[in-house]
Amino acid sequence: MKKTLPLILILIFVPVLSPFLAAQTGVSMSREKLLESFFQKGVNYYIQRDFKSATQEWKKVLEIEPSHQKAKIYFEKAFTKYQDMEKNYYLGLAQFNQGQCEKAIPYFKNTLLINPRHKKALYYLQLSYECIKVHIVIKDKSADDGRQIKDLKLTTDKEISLYALGYDGENKYIGPVEVEWGTTGTLDAITNKEKCTEIKYAPSTFDTKGKITASLDKDTRAETGTISVLRGKLKYVKGLNDAFGMGSPVMQLEITSDDTIRLYAAGYDKNNTYIGDVPVNWHTGGSIDNLTQNNSSAFDFSSSRAGSGRLFLKAKNGYAMVLSNIIVRPGKLDYIQVEYGPERNSEEVYAVKLTTDESITVYSTGYDKNNNRIGGVAVDWQTTQLLDPVRVQNSREFTFKPKKANTYGTIKIEKKGTGTDETGIISVLPGMAQYIYIVNSPDTNFSVWNRLTLRAGDKVSLYAAGFGNKKNMLGLYEVDWRVRSREIQGRFAKKNMLPVAFTNADQVVRIDLSHPKVWAQTNFLIQITPGPARELFLSDVSNRKSTNFFIIRSDEPKKIYAFLTDRYRNIIREPACAWSLKEITGTLSTDHPDYYSVFIPDKVGEGEITAQSTDPGQMTAELPGKTIRVRVVPGSPGKIGVSYADKFVSGPLVLKPQADHQFDSYTLDRNDNVIQKARVEWTVRDDRTNYILNRQDQSITLHFEQAVSNGMIMAVSEGLKTNIMFRTGPGEIVMKTEIETQKRTSDVEQEDLVIYHVYNGDTMCRIISKILQMPYVWARLAPFIHSLAQYNRLSDEDLIFPKQRINIPYFRVEEETTKEELALKIFNDSKKKDLIKIYRKYQDQITPGDKIILLQEDFLRTGKVSITNVEYRGR
Repeated sequence: MKKTLPLILILIFVPVLSPFLAAQTGVSMSREKLLESFFQKGVNYYIQRDFKSATQEWKKVLEIEPSHQKAKIYFEKAFTKYQDMEKNYYLGLAQFNQGQCEKAIPYFKNTLLINPRHKKALYYLQLSYECIKVHIVIKDKSADDGRQIKDLKLTTDKEISLYALGYDGENKYIGPVEVEWGTTGTLDAITNKEKCTEIKYAPSTFDTKGKITASLDKDTRAETGTISVLRGKLKYVKGLNDAFGMGSPVMQLEITSDDTIRLYAAGYDKNNTYIGDVPVNWHTGGSIDNLTQNNSSAFDFSSSRAGSGRLFLKAKNGYAMVLSNIIVRPGKLDYIQVEYGPERNSEEVYAVKLTTDESITVYSTGYDKNNNRIGGVAVDWQTTQLLDPVRVQNSREFTFKPKKANTYGTIKIEKKGTGTDETGIISVLPGMAQYIYIVNSPDTNFSVWNRLTLRAGDKVSLYAAGFGNKKNMLGLYEVDWRVRSREIQGRFAKKNMLPVAFTNADQVVRIDLSHPKVWAQTNFLIQITPGPARELFLSDVSNRKSTNFFIIRSDEPKKIYAFLTDRYRNIIREPACAWSLKEITGTLSTDHPDYYSVFIPDKVGEGEITAQSTDPGQMTAELPGKTIRVRVVPGSPGKIGVSYADKFVSGPLVLKPQADHQFDSYTLDRNDNVIQKARVEWTVRDDRTNYILNRQDQSITLHFEQAVSNGMIMAVSEGLKTNIMFRTGPGEIVMKTEIETQKRTSDVEQEDLVIYHVYNGDTMCRIISKILQMPYVWARLAPFIHSLAQYNRLSDEDLIFPKQRINIPYFRVEEETTKEELALKIFNDSKKKDLIKIYRKYQDQITPGDKIILLQEDFLRTGKVSITNVEYRGR
């Protein structure tokens, strides 16, 4: 046995942590939670005195975290206790195995002191006692010299100590023995069920009898003599809320004046054992009812007076007890009353006199049937008789602010199921006016107006009312009114009411009041808005005034707006409309909101434009369409028109020789609408000069003597020019002409490119002389002709032939530069094909009257150029 002990201890503490961790911990458990889990398990085992399991759990903690201080300390304590426990157990077991039962008993007891749940120690201790044949004696001391307990009388205010002592078969004293204690008969049961060597028995029930037993096992048992328990001596009294000691102590009591509660006087001995209900003297004191009742174990307590006090209990032996803080609250609501304030000492409201400058606040107070004041109660309030009618529901207070003077009546309260009450007569006298305001009504149901919004045409009456220092209405006052609006500008003297109506919307009307003695309201503003929708009207964007007739120039698009108006023609908004034309040419653009349209005229004339509202929610019958007449007149001069034989012509023309040919000039707008007959400067160019010219301001008459002549008629006026190409006599002329005009300006370039078709008999010199009108000698034209040949890719400038095309830039130069020199410069530059840059380079040297490159009307804005091409084809 001696060799077994160290081996067992070593085996117990073999490390088994690693496989245990693998089985018990999950992947998701963190290291800190794992340590906490092992540590807490060790604590639980330690509390249960399972020191072996506790050391195993704390050892797991130290293997994971060797620096864990708490685990180290607890592990050492548990391990020490475990060693002591196992040492005593194995020493006792060794003695027991050698037959030394008496020597084994102390070791097993020491083991159980460390761990009372050590099953093996308990088992071998019991076997040890049986081995030596122990019998038990109950004595009054823990040693052999004590007296054995026999018959005994005991009161509830006393206790006795009992000890279980063991003796062997030869009555040899062994020592205290752990036994299970119990009682028989009617004695109070012993509540401690664990084995122990001694107990203290203090009975709490009197008039009981029985024995106290001590059991080592089922065969070894001892008992005392008969123990009789008597009533103990009265020590103190408690006031309980139930008889026979079954109630709870009443140290504080709270009831209402409607309630009654029965109290009981319970007696107790010095061990706090209830010995019965005892007769005492009862007495109350304080602000509650004073009550007295003598020599009674029960007391019915009630108080008709609300308040606080105390209840005294006094027993015959002189012991007294005080039930403190007895509170009696008011009982159930019985009636209500109107009072001046919420305080406890407030008075009931009787007759009162007020002015309209003053007010009074009253409160509703409730009382129980014993006239105890409950406090504020929510009731329904109303005024009676001639007072201003006011109703307030479910309120504890009511403030009456009279508005009407020379009235009287009462303030009445009512609560369903309780009753009613009312004040004395309240008389209202006039107050002193401090302010005058504009109100909407002369009655008490008025509103003070600081700002007002009206629709056009609405009629409203304004009243001047006086108010006291609390802004209570005293009545209407005569004041001087001043109105500032589009319709009215003036004063209205000594009136307490002013009716007003305004028809012009989108205005703010200002009204001021004045009184010689009282402050009166000023700067009262009325915002006038349009009234209900009644009709549409159309207008241009400039004035927004309705019109039935427009005059529009043909070259100026016109915006036409549709407006929705009220009956006074106030504009409400701009509605969506559908637009249409009738009896007039042009277009109505739609690339914009539907509430306006842009009319782009085409020809002069007169017609109609119609707008029909398409607003959702507006019926067509309520908002019929609107139609206006439009007259389109010619626009600004845009070109010169030439008429021949009552027709406008642009060429080419074939004119008969030996006849008069009259051409008339007109100023046209951009859409070819005739503005008027134009006074122009006529110029005729003819390659043979065989005509007779008769010029006038507005017309020209030509008479040709010979046939087969090519020429051009130019009409120039106010910067506008047009060219008409013609041929006289039989033969064929093929011309392609685009007539472009532009107002003459000093900074506009003028250039043209002539495409010349060669015919029989032409030479380069003749072509230059004919086209450029430069009858110079060949030597002076040689450089230009050479460049012209290169420009047209001619190997030899003299090798030209009929029907060949030659491109010739044509300029007229001023005198300081010869035409040959300038022509050569411009011709060389023209190879770059950038005519705009050429123009800007030589614009100061070009005569504006000889344009060949004609600029479009928007050249100054866009820089675009239109080139006139004229083709000559000879025989």
